[in-house]
Amino acid sequence: MSNILIIYSTTDGHTKIICERIKNFLIDGNFVELVSLENAKKVDLYGFEKIIIGASIRYGKHSKELYKFINLNKNILDQKKSAFFSVNVVARKQEKNTAETNPYINKFLKISKWKPNKIKVFAGKVDYP
Repeated sequence: MSNILIIYSTTDGHTKIICERIKNFLIDGNFVELVSLENAKKVDLYGFEKIIIGASIRYGKHSKELYKFINLNKNILDQKKSAFFSVNVVARKQEKNTAETNPYINKFLKISKWKPNKIKVFAGKVDYP
């Protein structure tokens, strides 16, 4: 049994939905806590063996709060088994639907200097009014 923390940063709720599905998949035999990025600041990261962070793109960027959180907690994140995924609309294109080919993932890794153990990208959706 593992203690797993899932942190999400979402704009329209899509990333949270993806994180809830991941939690439901992992919950069998594990303790899984799901928290927003805002509430993650209050969580003791040392109490978890694995940390997953999912974040959406808005106007071509991940949130500043995401980068601040990672910068403040990079040493802890580097000690844990970790995963990161980005939710963005360009991932619907075949040539941009992998972590290696997605420009937002590449930009994120360069700026954050964090090296998660696993990196994925999911196609997002835009809810037009």
